[in-house]
Amino acid sequence: MVTTGSVGREAAREAAHGAPALAMAQISKRFGANLVLDGVDFEVRAGEVHALLGENGAGKTTLMRIANGLETRDAGTISVRGVPVPMSSPAEAIARGVAMVHQHFMLVGNLTVAENVVLGTKGRHLHPFVSRSVVREVEAVAASYSIEIDARRRVDELSVDEQAKVEIVKALHRGADVLVLDEPTSSLGPRQIEELFAVVRTISAAGIAVVLVTHRLGEIKLVSERVTVLRDGKVADAGATADFTEAALARAMVGREVARARPAAPAPSLPAPEARLRVEDLVVRAGREAPALDGVSLAAPAGRVLGIVGVEGNGQTELLEVLAGLRRPSSGRVLLDGEDVTGLAPVERRRRGIVTISGDRHRWDIVQGLTIAENLALHDIAAGAFRGRSRLIAWREVRRHAERLVEEFDVRPRRADARIDQLSGGNQQKVVIARAVEGRPAVLVLGQPTRGLDIGAREFVHEQVLSARAAGTAVLLLSYDLEELFDLSDEIIVLFRGAISYRSSRAEARLEEVGEAMTGVVGARPAAAAAGRREVP
Repeated sequence: MVTTGSVGREAAREAAHGAPALAMAQISKRFGANLVLDGVDFEVRAGEVHALLGENGAGKTTLMRIANGLETRDAGTISVRGVPVPMSSPAEAIARGVAMVHQHFMLVGNLTVAENVVLGTKGRHLHPFVSRSVVREVEAVAASYSIEIDARRRVDELSVDEQAKVEIVKALHRGADVLVLDEPTSSLGPRQIEELFAVVRTISAAGIAVVLVTHRLGEIKLVSERVTVLRDGKVADAGATADFTEAALARAMVGREVARARPAAPAPSLPAPEARLRVEDLVVRAGREAPALDGVSLAAPAGRVLGIVGVEGNGQTELLEVLAGLRRPSSGRVLLDGEDVTGLAPVERRRRGIVTISGDRHRWDIVQGLTIAENLALHDIAAGAFRGRSRLIAWREVRRHAERLVEEFDVRPRRADARIDQLSGGNQQKVVIARAVEGRPAVLVLGQPTRGLDIGAREFVHEQVLSARAAGTAVLLLSYDLEELFDLSDEIIVLFRGAISYRSSRAEARLEEVGEAMTGVVGARPAAAAAGRREVP
């Protein structure tokens, strides 16, 4: 196997036999008046998978950014294989064998796998085509860890799980001895998660230390040997994974018991409510490629949650954009209470009662640099609300409105004039949810509402979903998280290659069948899947 710098580190590893692959002692970090890390100890050993947990704002991302030279520490020491190091830059981290795969991949879509792997490495220059020897070199690195990959393919042709493997191969090619994986399964289905964890096990068996940063408690038992939980910038608990239950981990993360939300099942004797929103034979085409949506039909009844799941890239984004009015379908219709709203703009849809959360908070749902109050009032101002006699914006009313919602939805800090980009991800999402549900919309379309959120913030979002359901709102929940879908949904639909491959009530749905349908294996329910593809229920 050819890797950059691996020979020198092999000798260092032998010399430092028994020392942790990465050790961080009494790490502290302050951003202004905010103490993010307060004397944190963390270590990962060669050949182990160490899970790092914590709520949003607990400090885990900052700790790993310090380990990778992306942030400087105010106090504390870092050692790599027993040798103290400054770790003052990402280049130094890579040179010392510490690499990080970020939640949002750092890949260039129009380059091949091989080009992405060698891009930026010393002595490499990209030509109009990469030599066969480089392709063989990259594929040899992958094969040595049992990773199947075609180094000649363009990255934008790959599925999300394949792109995750490219990021891992890129780190291994550069000689990583310590690999940090930040939320690596957030967009994957069960089968892709198991395949990725098989790669992680192979890597750790080869002696590489792996740090797994995740919010999914169930995954920790599957792959990690040890776990460290951060809360408020300090280590709340740590130890062997086998010694913790999921409830104990959740309690360590948030400092209290966390209840698992589940909707009350509708009484079987009651007739199904009328659909508020219907989608009929929806087709979305992108150029000459296969349709992103291919004849999708579904119905969302009042007071029910329709869960829609699929591996990323199988039509969920296009469906959400059509429902929000951000994309016109090639054919098909969207109906609200029997009225065709397919051609309405987003602001008019919201006025009619269709409210959408996009799933890409920073791109669509908040405006960085504006205050909490301004973000809460954005849509209402666009619709003509908060106008005084002079038709100017009544900012005092905007502030009062925000102060009420900040208190009601427990947004922290409780200052309506705080800039939203100063909030944690969980508190930003509380602002987005508050704006969406306060007017009791007829239809609530939620795109990945808990993606990247910690267990406490997830609990809050789930409570709001069930509250909207109880108020009679028709909820469409698009999520990659099967546990979330099974917890909240009354009906579950799976999208695969733009079509519905599975449809079932929650009571009759089976996790294994849903997982198979996400990868195109319909299994035991072909009739239900076929019927769900073209017909409106």
